[in-house]
Amino acid sequence: MISSPNAAPRTGGRPVRLVVLHTAEGARTAAELGSFFANPANAVSSHVGIDDERVEQYVPYSMAAWTMLSANGIADQAELCGFAAWTRQQWLTHADMLRLAAYWIRERCTARGIPLVKLGPAEVAAGHAGVCGHLDWTLGMHEGTHTDPGASFPWDVVMGMAAHKEDDMEWTDKAIPDYAAGKNPPELLAADVTIGWLAKHAGEADAKLDLVIARLDAIAKKVGA
Repeated sequence: MISSPNAAPRTGGRPVRLVVLHTAEGARTAAELGSFFANPANAVSSHVGIDDERVEQYVPYSMAAWTMLSANGIADQAELCGFAAWTRQQWLTHADMLRLAAYWIRERCTARGIPLVKLGPAEVAAGHAGVCGHLDWTLGMHEGTHTDPGASFPWDVVMGMAAHKEDDMEWTDKAIPDYAAGKNPPELLAADVTIGWLAKHAGEADAKLDLVIARLDAIAKKVGA
């Protein structure tokens, strides 16, 4: 863990209600990003950085990281080692980064009791709890100019992964590259998750049989829809 001095106690008694994704806009690894946050002169930080290989923590969740103006005290925040200007296609080629982001979102929502839902600007402004990007805060609160993680960030894919159990996550190794190439329409993503789970658990005890049948039914409904 690379600790950042650029943090402050959470004050005002406001509960954390937002789980936020940003883009680093330069650093391509979590280690490189951590080195930047470790410099007090930069006066910026995030709780974690996420690259194609790992999630690296810089600021404890008991503290407020410095990356989203007046929202710092009410948000757990992650920087993705990517760029807001990336197209959807470019994001989808970073399957591991998206998967790790989904893991992190689910973990923080669970830890904070925050609904696992994507918020838009109006919902952010209305004080709802959930998951958003810096762009949603900028537009909803009319504060700042940041637009990360970008208008083309694949929220549907990341939130879909976050909604599934850890056992289901292996589907991304195949589904995201295929989806990026246009081979899988969005409505089949849930079926791909189920197939990935079955591939992993096919050899397990018969006690899994009912669950396997239920998941096969889910595939049939998706494919037949």
